Amino acid sequence: MHIKYSTLLISTVLLAISATAEAREVVDTMGRTVDIPDHPERVVVMSEPAIAIPMIELGVNPIGSFGRADDGTYQVGADFIDTLFGPNQKKPQGIGNNRQVDLEKLYSMKPDLIIGTEFDVDKVKQLSTVAPVYMQHYTTGHLDNFVIEENLAKLFGKETAFQTLKAKYLEDVQETKKQLPESLENKTYLPVIIMDQINIVGEGIGVSQPLNDLGMKPFEVSNDKTHSDGSPKIVLPISAETFGSLNPDILVVIINWGAPDKSVEATNEALNKLVPGWATYMKPARKGRVIYLDGSKVFTPSFLSARYTLGEVRKWAKTK
Repeated sequence: MHIKYSTLLISTVLLAISATAEAREVVDTMGRTVDIPDHPERVVVMSEPAIAIPMIELGVNPIGSFGRADDGTYQVGADFIDTLFGPNQKKPQGIGNNRQVDLEKLYSMKPDLIIGTEFDVDKVKQLSTVAPVYMQHYTTGHLDNFVIEENLAKLFGKETAFQTLKAKYLEDVQETKKQLPESLENKTYLPVIIMDQINIVGEGIGVSQPLNDLGMKPFEVSNDKTHSDGSPKIVLPISAETFGSLNPDILVVIINWGAPDKSVEATNEALNKLVPGWATYMKPARKGRVIYLDGSKVFTPSFLSARYTLGEVRKWAKTK
């Protein structure tokens, strides 16, 4: 019995040492110190567009996500996975929606890491009872140059995959420049999305970075473009009157993925209800400098979204 007990004790100690060795301490983007597995394998995400899309692009499939129903349908507008990867891409299981996390489902998945955004601050304590929680900024913070996907690449040891994706993207930027009938260097652009009102869109999704890399500059709207910490806002509501007075070189209209009709015509009609006659007096509209982007394809911080934007710029350039 003494021998068996000693063997069991040694085995337990070795397992504990092994488990400790396989964990590492990281600091998330909200400044929290978190112990996470060295190689996370069972990851649950709290946002598919912000986290799951760049994860899948890197070659890491989350096992669960917030926002999917029991039947697998995505409950927050468009299914970003279907849109960007096609219907054959494996999808995560749902862990609840409508602001409520199904803890029973979450426990049953046995995740070794949960990744949330600033929308999940109030859930961190609850989620941490199941697995370590890493928080990634999505709507706040400086998010240019694909920093979200780069952070995820570091978490999962996918730095090489990240660099490969970035290299292909930069090749796409150069190819797009070659196809432009005129240089866009120093041209200003203003990206907006029409929901219940007009919203200017900041960085953190696949719009600003590719346009910046083409040599363009964000159109300066007001001094109220940042949060109190100086970080840019991803969405900034503006009045119809203010919008109608703006004259960027290029207007980028992002089609709302939640709209019942996602056509360009319906989007223009929605905008015209808010700003009657905008297409007849706003400079970019009069000069044919309006680029339309599908929100379900562009509203993720991924290379896929950025390269989609480059493709739409090339299509627009061919009409010039």
